[in-house]
Amino acid sequence: MKKKFLYIALFALTLAACSEQEIIEQPSTSPEETEVELPADVTSGELLIKFKPEMTAILDRTMTRATRSGSAMTRSGIPSTDEVLDILGGYHFERIFPVDSRNEERTRTAGLHLWYLVKFDENTDLQQAANRLSRLGEISKVQGNSRIRKLPYLHQRSSPATESGYTRGNQQHFFRSGIAIPMAL
Repeated sequence: MKKKFLYIALFALTLAACSEQEIIEQPSTSPEETEVELPADVTSGELLIKFKPEMTAILDRTMTRATRSGSAMTRSGIPSTDEVLDILGGYHFERIFPVDSRNEERTRTAGLHLWYLVKFDENTDLQQAANRLSRLGEISKVQGNSRIRKLPYLHQRSSPATESGYTRGNQQHFFRSGIAIPMAL
């Protein structure tokens, strides 16, 4: 009797798990409520922004104009974004992944052509700037430009190289089975 009840319960659970029920979505937050969190090691005066794919034509046109004139880009060519950049004091605007004719198709497929670095005055409040830029409809993501630090190299090899190019210090990664093999120095 207990097994019969268990089998019926498992069968009912299986049927309930396979039902086609809509997933309840979380209520979306309005742009005014979103706040960008910046890491502690963010580079002062720099933000990374990603535009929505619909802005590609405008950004390309602006970049072409700046390239022809030989000057650095200071604006995006999108009026609302440029207005906010003027208010915040943005003075430099550049594409993070530069144009490369060999890889441009892959760059565009991955959406990397939409990422830009915006530089502000060192005294600009980056939290306020990130929040104001994130409210714009043309921008899909805003984040701080964190520093990437190289880890210290723990095993410095200072032994001179031999004629063959190998030294004992450079061979420490080899597996040693305990058999003594004579090495030419």
